[in-house]
Amino acid sequence: MGPDLMKRDIDEEVYMLQCDFKRYNGINRSIKRLREQIEEIDNKMMGMAGKGYDGVPGTQGNPYSEKKNYYIGEKSRLKMRLKKELITLNLLNYYLNLMNPDERKIIEDYYIKRRTLTTTGDYNNYSKSGIEKRIKRILKKVLNEI
Repeated sequence: MGPDLMKRDIDEEVYMLQCDFKRYNGINRSIKRLREQIEEIDNKMMGMAGKGYDGVPGTQGNPYSEKKNYYIGEKSRLKMRLKKELITLNLLNYYLNLMNPDERKIIEDYYIKRRTLTTTGDYNNYSKSGIEKRIKRILKKVLNEI
């Protein structure tokens, strides 16, 4: 019961790591988009006055603008999403740095440069099934090093 459970856990961790590596480029795009949205909200908030007696900032000029707390809540939500994406990206980069150059090249070719298994195998002298097994072994090794 014990070894099977551990094998299943490591296989699930490898699968989750594969999913995160597949999202690598999407995470970078998401970080860029979130930073732009936060900057946009900062620009919109420039039109807000200082805090009133109730601690909520009032709007300057246009009394019909969006709700006062909308910008604050939206910015907070975006910052939390940005923080989560940055943590994931930093973790993936940490895993890449743990790999030796040959292993890193295989992972970057398949997940970051988005080459097919056949093409990745051709560049690294493996067959299609061989490169699949090699990728899983690399990810298991990285997870076991932590």
